[in-house]
Amino acid sequence: MKQNTRHLVEITLPGGLDRFGDGWKLTVRIRLIHAQLRRLFLESGEWDVTADGVPLHASHMALAASGFSAVNLQAVRKLGVRLTEEESVGYMHIWRYVTWLLGVPEEILFAGEHEAVHLKEVGYACEPRPSTESITLAHAIVNCVPDLMGMEDGPKRKRLIDFLFRTSRALLGDDMADALEYPPQFTLGVLPFVRMQQRYKALRLRMPGASHYDSENFAGLLQRSVYDDIGMSYRMPDALREAESSAW
Repeated sequence: MKQNTRHLVEITLPGGLDRFGDGWKLTVRIRLIHAQLRRLFLESGEWDVTADGVPLHASHMALAASGFSAVNLQAVRKLGVRLTEEESVGYMHIWRYVTWLLGVPEEILFAGEHEAVHLKEVGYACEPRPSTESITLAHAIVNCVPDLMGMEDGPKRKRLIDFLFRTSRALLGDDMADALEYPPQFTLGVLPFVRMQQRYKALRLRMPGASHYDSENFAGLLQRSVYDDIGMSYRMPDALREAESSAW
């Protein structure tokens, strides 16, 4: 999660996507990891190409990128973040280039937010219901957020996880949340409450003498994406299962 967050930070920094910039290098690294995993899947004999197609193919990359770009914009707007047209278009322009770097051909490369949303809808219509692996991953992402924030076990951590599940359910809808086995929760008023909090923070930062630093701003995101403790390697996995792979 720290590495994914750092990738998001680096591609949005000025110069990050210049050739050999950190955002460019981390994007190419992701593409190489996908290629290596694709090879390991195909060599393992455990992947049915006839039934499931090529693993980690370009359409998967395009669908994932639509989530990081257009779907992400839709979600933050629902949470009360106000974006200008220039900001939205700029963010989509960044992700169009990142998606191209990941190997998605022009034929299925979205030109803007509207096309990315359409791609997401087509992809979701084709995808099967969430598998056990999908459920495990969804829960792991929610439960690791307190760790990224350096939060120890205790009531505060439990309240944050509960809030994250509740907010995610409100964004995803009950059908998808139930499919991902989210805990049953009442979500009426959750998104308006979050939007109210965002407006309050915006007003507070405009007050005379107020600090321009906020734990939710870009500096906070950068701080949470520091991965010096785990390191960033350009080695590739050499086994399909993590437990059998060398450190990478």
